[in-house]
Amino acid sequence: MGEDDKTAVLWYLHNGCMVSFYRYTGENDTSNQKQNLGTQSLISTDLSFSKIRVLRIAQPAVPRLAHITKLDLGGNRLEVLPIELWRLTGLQELNVGKNRIKSIPAEITRLTSLRELYVYENCIKELPSQMGRLRMLKVLDVTGNQLTSLPAELLALPLVAVWIDKNAFRADLKWKQKEGPFVPVDLHSIEELSPLLSLRSICLQEIGTRLDDEDREALHHSILSKSMIEQVLIADPDLAPSCSFCGTTLFHPGLLLKRHFDVYNRARVPFLYKACSQPCWDKIRHKRDTSQIHNHTSVPPLSHHHQLS
Repeated sequence: MGEDDKTAVLWYLHNGCMVSFYRYTGENDTSNQKQNLGTQSLISTDLSFSKIRVLRIAQPAVPRLAHITKLDLGGNRLEVLPIELWRLTGLQELNVGKNRIKSIPAEITRLTSLRELYVYENCIKELPSQMGRLRMLKVLDVTGNQLTSLPAELLALPLVAVWIDKNAFRADLKWKQKEGPFVPVDLHSIEELSPLLSLRSICLQEIGTRLDDEDREALHHSILSKSMIEQVLIADPDLAPSCSFCGTTLFHPGLLLKRHFDVYNRARVPFLYKACSQPCWDKIRHKRDTSQIHNHTSVPPLSHHHQLS
């Protein structure tokens, strides 16, 4: 850790959120060379630009912190977000922009009240398709990351403000301002990434969708390999990815297909679809606009950093 990097620990005392700051002078934050930098009451839950390298949330405090509606961690040095963060189900606005975060986990889908999400200026290469389950999400800022496409599930969200500039979308795309609804695309705009589903994946999908509690126990005595059993026995179905067309849980990586749409005030934005089967893949491929794939109505974006009332 750097000389001025800090570790912040969120906890709860009486009727308020507290934060304690530490600095570790060793090579990592498990060193015994810990310097206590003080504790303060966190009235506005604003920890932006605090030189935080590591964030921790005390496990016993999580139920007490579930009332927090806004958390600002922007402008720090975070590389990983603590798993406890995704248990703060009262969050409506989360800002982790301008950090060093490399990925957003599927657990973000637990933030069912989330309305605004800012993850700009990080190192994120892919957004989880499970973000499509954040039905309350209105504002999304992913500016300045390393995204090569967006999950198609975002098209089903009622987003009113989206920023996607400065990402690693295909270099040959010509970005331009455009108002109005989604524009239908010709079939030549479709990029086929996976033409056929393997027999192994077909078997996994068939077994997974038909499995009941009694079958799960018998599965361990079947001829399936250990790796196949692990794929079928999903630990948490609520976090598993789904088919972009029919919504069925995916028990394999999915048949991939990339399509481009004029949306979010940009032309030819690449969206990645994942299909559970060949029929679903074909249906996605032959639909000519998003209205035939998603129940979605587009809305022109608001000005940057607009706050919802």
